[in-house]
Amino acid sequence: VLEGENPVLAVNRSGERFSVQLVKRGGLSSGLVFDYDVDPGLISEIEAAVRRRRAGRAVLLTSELGLTAMRLALEGLWDGAAEVETVMIKNRFFGGSIGCAGLLTVEDMLRAVVEHRGKTDLCIVPGIAFDRKGRDITGRSYLDLETEKGPGIEVV
Repeated sequence: VLEGENPVLAVNRSGERFSVQLVKRGGLSSGLVFDYDVDPGLISEIEAAVRRRRAGRAVLLTSELGLTAMRLALEGLWDGAAEVETVMIKNRFFGGSIGCAGLLTVEDMLRAVVEHRGKTDLCIVPGIAFDRKGRDITGRSYLDLETEKGPGIEVV
């Protein structure tokens, strides 16, 4: 999409398939948010987090748009010993209208962390939701996800 001039995109929206032409010059940004579905290196990072925490069961928090891609990536690439469940986090900060991980907030993720208390050893949260200081778009730190008797938190 980046390199192409006026690329034609295949869209699957709620089971309906159609094509749309993106009008742009070759080599210019498309304005699309995603450049790839899942970087295979991400699966290695998840495996490393599971090993560091010696987790037998982990939950991978993902965005609405990333859920299917993450599930497929784990099915195809995961060979770790731990059980990893993917859980979709609904973005509530923008009224539920944003489906990408980069705009998830600590508040969005906290519900899932609390829900999995006692059910899992580790919650893996998307690193793209945090800046280099570990803060989300509201300024909250990923450290706020640590709850009493809750699962360990790893940012990947």
